[in-house]
Amino acid sequence: MRRLGFLELSVLLVLVGAAAYESAVALKWIPVGSEPGENARFEGLVMGLALLALGAGFVISLLLATLN
Repeated sequence: MRRLGFLELSVLLVLVGAAAYESAVALKWIPVGSEPGENARFEGLVMGLALLALGAGFVISLLLATLN
């Protein structure tokens, strides 16, 4: 059960970090390329980590629901 607590915290931190990154892009603190189709730096990495954390959060929620 303690391990799930660590995973929950990890998922939360990754999702908060991804939201902070997207906010920084929206506020233009992280520049987006000038050419059409260019993205901000590390956008693919952040999006991949956020999607992985979202899936992990779903699985953790299912596990916790079955344990209760």
